[in-house]
Amino acid sequence: MGQELAARGIKSSRGGPWSSSQVRNVLIRIEALRNGG
Repeated sequence: MGQELAARGIKSSRGGPWSSSQVRNVLIRIEALRNGG
C-alpha cells in the first residue's frame, strides 16, 4: 500500500501543472467562444 501512495504522490505532483494548464486552456476557450458568439 505504501508504494501505491508513493505512486499517487508522484502522479499528483506530475499532473499538477498539467491539470492547471488544461483548465486555463478550457477557460480561455470558453471566453473566446463568448466573445466570438
